[in-house]
Parts: sequence; C-alpha cells; structure tokens
Amino acid sequence: MTSGVQTCHRPWSPCRKTLPGGQKLFHPSPLWVCCREGDGGLGILTCPSDCSLATATVSPPTRARERTHTERSEENVSLRLGAPTHGYRVDGRRAGELRKIQARMGVFSQADGSAYIEQGNTKALAVVYGPHEIRGSRSRALPDRALVNCQHSSATFSTGERKRRPHGDRKSCEMGLQLRQTFEAAILTQLHPRSQIDIYVQVLQADGGTYAACVNAATLAVLDAGIPMRDFVCACSAGFVDGTALADLSHVEEAAGGPQLALALLPASGQIALLEMDARLHEDHLEQVLEAAAQAARDVHTLLDRVVRQHVREASILLGD
Repeated sequence: MTSGVQTCHRPWSPCRKTLPGGQKLFHPSPLWVCCREGDGGLGILTCPSDCSLATATVSPPTRARERTHTERSEENVSLRLGAPTHGYRVDGRRAGELRKIQARMGVFSQADGSAYIEQGNTKALAVVYGPHEIRGSRSRALPDRALVNCQHSSATFSTGERKRRPHGDRKSCEMGLQLRQTFEAAILTQLHPRSQIDIYVQVLQADGGTYAACVNAATLAVLDAGIPMRDFVCACSAGFVDGTALADLSHVEEAAGGPQLALALLPASGQIALLEMDARLHEDHLEQVLEAAAQAARDVHTLLDRVVRQHVREASILLGD
C-alpha cells in the first residue's frame, strides 16, 4: 500500500478515528474507507471498490467546522436544560414573561365558590365550601377565628406517569399544608369564629408551576364564595438557570434541577404570604430571583382582577341589575 495511508478496510467495514480535540469519526460506507494521517491531522477518504491504492491527499476538518459543531452542541444542551438561548426560552418566552393564563369563576353551582384556571399547560380546579359549622369533633373549633381546611389532589392522568393515588400521598399533603398556611394569612378568619372554611384544589394537568396555579385558582374560588380577604393572593414560581432569573417555570425548566422558589404575594401591600425554596441559591442571586417572582405575581394579579370584574359584570346582567 502507498506510503502515508494508515489503514484500508474492506467494503462495509466502518472506519472509526479520533481527531484532535477528542472528536470521533464514524463512516459506515459501502465503499472502501481509508484513513490518512497528514500534516494537519487525520481525515477520511472514500475510494471506489475497484481502487487498489489510495494516494489522494486528505484535508483535515477545518477549525470553523469544529467551532460550529461545538456551538451547536452547547445550544442543544442549553435547550435540554431549559436555559435561555439568544434571549428566548424553550417555549419562546422572555425571561420574565408569563405563560398564557385563562380563568373562569363559578364553574360549579353546587359549591359556595369555584374556579378553573389554566397557566400554560398546567390546569387546576378549586371549590370552596363555607363558612359553615365545624364538622366532626367540636373541639376543633377556634373561639376567635375560622378554621381553614385545605386539601390538594392530582388527577391520575395529570402527569406523564399515571398516578396510583390521586390524593393522600406525601406531596399532596405538603401542598395542602402550604395552601392552608397561605390562605390563613389572607382570609379575614376573625369575622367567622367557631366556623370552618373548606378549600379543595385538584390539579388536572401538571406542566410546571403547580403550586402557583393552585393558589390562583383557590383565590378566585374564595372570592366567588364571597369570603372576605385582605387582598388577592397571587402566586408564581421563579428559578435561576444559566445565570438568568426565569419567572413562571415550565416542567422542562423545573426538570433542569436549578434553584427554584414559589412565592405567594399580597400585591396591594407587598406582603409575602408564603415563600419556599427547594434548592440552595447564593445570596447574590436571591434578590434577582425574588424580584422576578414578585413582578410575575403582580402581573398575575392584573389578570385575575380582570377575571373577577368580568364575572361580576356577568352576574349583574343575570340578576337584572
């Protein structure tokens, strides 16, 4: 074989070589595949099956082509991790942009209050009963305020993997506790002593920001029931991905595993009803992420206020006022 040709395999024999920088070549051609070592590195050359010698000069891959491949790989990794690319997220939103929100009030006539909300592909339904007498043991009654009972459940089809238990698992219990703490801080419970307020929330589809969707749906349901509150309770999630604070995280962005926080805000006073973070975050970035969540919660308040006003107008028309 001609000098300079390193190997020459038979037809259908794949050629595997490692270029400088660790880049691998795989060429399963039906032609003869010849690998030649030149001055600039390794390259590949295919020869017709009747060729007995491979003497052509092989050009190594150019640096520009290697950079393009590297940039493409980094871009694919960023998309897979939910990091913004060229200022846009995986679903086309800006860093502080909310997903599309649609909501309705009074979806169940049997309940004292009810609401349905969609935040992107996350869908939640909330119903409220009360204030009414304490159910069960009367020893649970509080002499100076109402007892707030919150229960959370998820439909068995709400996630990609079918849930065996729609409620009663650890995650549902934790979510119910968070909802109770949130609305105990917002409802004027002192106006209804020795009574009980029941809030039931069910997630129909989970695609990120589940807690925020539950809080926003429950807020509309409580208002639909006519229960007095200090203010709207508006919630939104936020995270820190690839050095950028992102508001209203989707499931893909939550799956990236970066720091995330859930914020429930009383927008008129700016008071925080609940704040939870599930990962470590440097204090230099905490204020940035917190402000992103707070601004998103204020944007949610604008949308919920519009829904409430529209519902009141429709109710007034039905009553003939």
